[in-house]
Amino acid sequence: MADRNQDTAFGKVKTYTPGLKPMFSLSPQDTYAFIKTFADSPEHMRPFEQGMGALTRRLGAEGLRIETAKAKGRIRHDAPGFERVMQALGYVAGLQSQAQRTVQGDLDEQDAKRREHLRMMMDTSVDVGSFFIPSASVADEIVWEALTKLAGRGADASMAAADKKTRLKRLENKELQMSLGLQYAMVQRLIEGGYPMKVTQWQADHPNPGYLFYNNENGRLLPWKEIKSDLRLLDNYTAWLRANGLGGDSETAFGQVAENATGDFGGMMKKATDHAASWEKDRDEAEKKQGAASD
Repeated sequence: MADRNQDTAFGKVKTYTPGLKPMFSLSPQDTYAFIKTFADSPEHMRPFEQGMGALTRRLGAEGLRIETAKAKGRIRHDAPGFERVMQALGYVAGLQSQAQRTVQGDLDEQDAKRREHLRMMMDTSVDVGSFFIPSASVADEIVWEALTKLAGRGADASMAAADKKTRLKRLENKELQMSLGLQYAMVQRLIEGGYPMKVTQWQADHPNPGYLFYNNENGRLLPWKEIKSDLRLLDNYTAWLRANGLGGDSETAFGQVAENATGDFGGMMKKATDHAASWEKDRDEAEKKQGAASD
């Protein structure tokens, strides 16, 4: 998936994506052509989305483990980790997006409905914190849907300079809350893996005193549903992430790792979508030339 310059091949294939042991590889164009064969309806896409969701959980867990090991000096600092995983997954998501648009046409209304359905699930029934736990009970397709719909949007750096009233108003945005929820799932795994942080939960400076976003006895984060249900808790949580480097100049700071990962996914998703759209354009132009030549 990350090896976008490789041709289609079978047998022993080298990969640069942590956690993969492929028996064959497909070129980006062949991957796109394959996805188009079942992109004609949500029902036909579901097995693919279930498979990608399961793969996301497995590779995501491995990528986060590698990041923690790098931060602790156990492996070389430039070893491919979570960033590479998210780039690889993002590229596949971009090919899927363009394949669906090519085969099904305008998907704006369908996308809006899926986003609303996703928001309702994250508000009521989905355990966001288990997204990157391979054996968790959350349906795999929900994990993939959340990633493809929410990655790339986070709390921008201007939040730090905003006054409390402005911050709380911005945090009312449901799309932002869902994106922060996706990052929360990554933050949970970083904490459990022992990723070093500059400011612990207990040391955090809370803009809203008394509103703890964690269990005071063991430091575990409250469930995401509880945090986002009170904007003062959410404000304290994002302030803690900023104290740990969110929006800062260190790409490996605890607070910035999840932000980078979702940005990597979103950026690579757009790149793949653009690539696939250009292939479609080239194909259409070739067909026109062939038709003109035969007239």
